[in-house]
Amino acid sequence: MKKKLAIVLALASTSAYADTSNFEGFEAGLGLGYVNADMDFADSRSDRMNWDKDDAVVQVSVAYHWPINENWLIGLGATYDLNDTDASTQIYRSEDISAELQHHSSIYVQPTYVIDDRSAVFAKVGYHKARTNTTGPSSVWIEDNITVEGIGYSLGYKRLIQNNLFIQGELLFVHYDDEQLGGGAYTYEYEQETRSAVVTLGYQF
Repeated sequence: MKKKLAIVLALASTSAYADTSNFEGFEAGLGLGYVNADMDFADSRSDRMNWDKDDAVVQVSVAYHWPINENWLIGLGATYDLNDTDASTQIYRSEDISAELQHHSSIYVQPTYVIDDRSAVFAKVGYHKARTNTTGPSSVWIEDNITVEGIGYSLGYKRLIQNNLFIQGELLFVHYDDEQLGGGAYTYEYEQETRSAVVTLGYQF
């Protein structure tokens, strides 16, 4: 019995090392994200608005992964959204004010744990950057187009499906730093965060 157990453990160890090598190196992917954008506006006159809407976003990504032991890899990657995220339209003084999150990109660190020769789980911690754009009639609103930065966290699952082709899914949360604007007697502030579910089809080189 002990001999059989030793053989099984030896095979498992060999398999784990081979599994890790299947996920190392350069990868590129194209993802489709379902994004909830939540943006708040508040000013010193006690005006308040909230934009909150779900939208679809297409995303490109690249990454490189290095093995650090038999079961773990560490990766460095980047993403860029190919379209803007619509955060909806709200009424302000009887006029429509629209909000978008534009040019979203990220750079992230990704530890990955290999389950077997075709599947792995991962986490990401990343720096995210975008532009918050709000527009409306000039009679009641001054257009804002400001750069926002924040930290994002995600968890995901990756599966090799054929040769070097893979599919992965992840849940992502990003909180952007609050932006305080204006001066003197009038000041205002934006707060924004996003929650996303992203499915990516990619190739492991």
